[in-house]
Amino acid sequence: MNTRHLTALAALCALAGTSLAPSRAHAINYTANYINDWSGCSCWANPLSYTDDQINLFDSKMASLGHTLEQKYANGAVWAGDLVEDTDFGGQDQFYSDDSVFYAFSGHGDASPNAWGQTFWAPMCFAGANDSCWYDSEESRLGEQAYAYASPNPGLMRYMMWLTCYSVHDQPDLQWGQSFWFGLDYVMGYRGLSADAWTTDEVPEDFAHEAFGNNYTFKSSWFYAIEDWWVDDTGSLVASGTSSGAAESRRDYLTRFTPKRTPSEIHTWFAWAWHEG
Repeated sequence: MNTRHLTALAALCALAGTSLAPSRAHAINYTANYINDWSGCSCWANPLSYTDDQINLFDSKMASLGHTLEQKYANGAVWAGDLVEDTDFGGQDQFYSDDSVFYAFSGHGDASPNAWGQTFWAPMCFAGANDSCWYDSEESRLGEQAYAYASPNPGLMRYMMWLTCYSVHDQPDLQWGQSFWFGLDYVMGYRGLSADAWTTDEVPEDFAHEAFGNNYTFKSSWFYAIEDWWVDDTGSLVASGTSSGAAESRRDYLTRFTPKRTPSEIHTWFAWAWHEG
């Protein structure tokens, strides 16, 4: 049994008596996890070199902007069940991921075909409350505030950043559609492969600076962040809405100031875009 420790971090920056942190109304909490070594894990995967850099840089930037780290787990403490819906699926997302507005993960990922088209898989270290150490996006219901999945544990999550291969691949509506139904607003990731390289370790930090520091749209911030002078990864993103037009608008114009959807709002339309760095 692995012992996991909850780390909480809240930081405010000030310069010359003027706060650089966001107003309390717009500060969020976030979870940031990574795996670079699957030694001793139930799942096996090739080791990675820069996942810890990516998440630690992201964490530092978000903290400097006044946001609060809810938890940060690494390697053997990263469990698949932590992202799985507690109602009906038996996971523990209410404790370890869906208790945060933003979730970021750096590691391996795969877009696997299934009976419904395409899903997203990620090898975690242990299963935890799940039946497998492989996380399957079809088992997530995130940010839910109403309807069956909100009882007994409603969720908070609005944004996800998957620093893995194939995380927002060529059928992201199938990969993430069920996760979006009741609360999730935005998923950022990669179409195809993503590099594990020293020139891309700053990607999530750059996104945080643009989206939470300069207050730009998530779309422009993500596409700026994945730009690299050496590696031509293809960044991708997907958003949801109550209509095709609403999904497209949210894809292109959502910012950290975009209001949370009403609890009864169900999103069944999806719009996505990608950009080669």
